[in-house]
Amino acid sequence: MNFKIYRTMALAIHEARKFAHDGPHHLCAILYAHGRVQSIGFNYQMKTHSKSTHPYRRIHAELDCILGNDSRILRDGILCVARVGFLGRSEVLLARPCVWCQDLIARAGIREVFYTIDNEHFGHWKHNIDSEETHQVDLYWNGHFIL
Repeated sequence: MNFKIYRTMALAIHEARKFAHDGPHHLCAILYAHGRVQSIGFNYQMKTHSKSTHPYRRIHAELDCILGNDSRILRDGILCVARVGFLGRSEVLLARPCVWCQDLIARAGIREVFYTIDNEHFGHWKHNIDSEETHQVDLYWNGHFIL
């Protein structure tokens, strides 16, 4: 495991803990490419339309992070996603991208995603763009993601 990925995962956990909103899920996604953090995204609710019967839509952290980035950065980037618990935000939880976000990530050209499973484990999702194959492997992290 690359030390820069470890630091990016730790930053994602730290940012998810800091982000203030009333929703039950505190997620942060960070796009890392070309030796630095390119963008940070959070899950939140947004007003869609003033006359809508469903006033809010949930924006996933992965989508928030990917929007507005150049395709070259997305192709070369690695996405790190972290989720923390609502109460106290001390517990690190599963942040595996949902099916829709996995499709979005693959279409954007991002080949690797690292996500939290709990305080001691993380997952690695790898997408081969040429063959459209996806491999998902849960990996053990020796230690905690706590800064």
